This record gives sequence, C-alpha cells and structure tokens, in this order.
Amino acid sequence: MLPIARKNKIKEIIIEKKSVTVNELTKLFKVTEETIRRDLKQLEDEGFLTKTRSKLVNRAFLTKLTNDMGLGVFIDSNTTKNIDNSHIYGDALEALIGAIYLDKGYHAAKYFITKKILSNFVNLAEIEQNDLNFKSRLIEWSQKNKKELEFETSEEFNEKSKQPKFTTVVIVDNKKIGFGTGTSKKEAHQNAARIAINKLEDL
Repeated sequence: MLPIARKNKIKEIIIEKKSVTVNELTKLFKVTEETIRRDLKQLEDEGFLTKTRSKLVNRAFLTKLTNDMGLGVFIDSNTTKNIDNSHIYGDALEALIGAIYLDKGYHAAKYFITKKILSNFVNLAEIEQNDLNFKSRLIEWSQKNKKELEFETSEEFNEKSKQPKFTTVVIVDNKKIGFGTGTSKKEAHQNAARIAINKLEDL
C-alpha cells in the first residue's frame, strides 16, 4: 500500500473508531511502528490531528457536549454573563475527567473518554467537516488570495459586571468587513472572523 493511501486509511480508522493504538495500526498494515509513527506525525503536520483536537476542545463544542451528557443540570454558577458563552461547562467536564484520573488512574480516565464520551456523544466525521476555527480559515483564505488581513482589537472594562469586554474589527485590504465582541481577545477574534467569513461567502 502506498504511504498516501495508508495515511488516508488511518484517517478513516481514527474517525470511525475514535481511538486506535500504534500497535493496532502496525498489525493492520503489516508495517513497523516507526512507519506508523511517521504517518501519524505527517498527519499532524498536515493539520488533521491538530485541527481535530482543537475542535474537540472548542468552547462551543464542550458546552454542547456537556449538556448532551446531561451534566448541565449539575452546574450552578453566579457569573454575570451568559453561562453558555463561558468556559464553565468545559471546565466542569475537565474537572470530572481529572477526578476520575486522580481516583481511578489513567486507564479508567482513558476508558471514560473513549468509551463513554467519544463512542456515545462525538461524531468525528461530522466534526471533521465542521471547522469552528474561523480565524484560521480567514487567515488561510487571505494567504491563498494574497489579501492583506488585520485584526484590530480594543478593550473596555465594565464596572457593573467587573469583566473586560473586547471588540475586534477584521480589516481586509483596508476595508472593515467584520465586527465581533467577547470576554477575551480570542473570543472577539473568532466572532469577528465568523462574521467576516459569512460576508465573504455572500460576495
């Protein structure tokens, strides 16, 4: 099997099984561990593993995942902002996995993630098609089309909520095409990039 065909098959296996070891892939393809590790490294360099991982730890995805698992009813917060737009759900899920790890060990935590979460609540095929990193998509678009891209961000502090508010403007070739706000620079950048992408797709 050619290396490119093997890598494509590995991607399919990861998406279907959601968890696979180097040893399993070595036996399946009848190649050395070094070959499989090289394939995985190339997949990461090409962005497949990195993008998949970033989508799994995305705030919006973790909020939906936590609610799908039924954990949302156990979360109470006194935050002044919309809890769905915060990192609280993701932090709660991380705390649960951390508690399992500390109490039962690595293998129990891995089992919980792969068998209880990934197998029941995560569709990797769907996630692969859904690119939530709007800023990265916009940067890739600007580089591909040789466009000048800027993110201008300002910060305000709300005395009432005691939280900062960031506002970002996306500028393409000196033209403002997207505005976004958030409680962090990252969130403001993503929101502004999402609006900019929507406008560009309408052009």
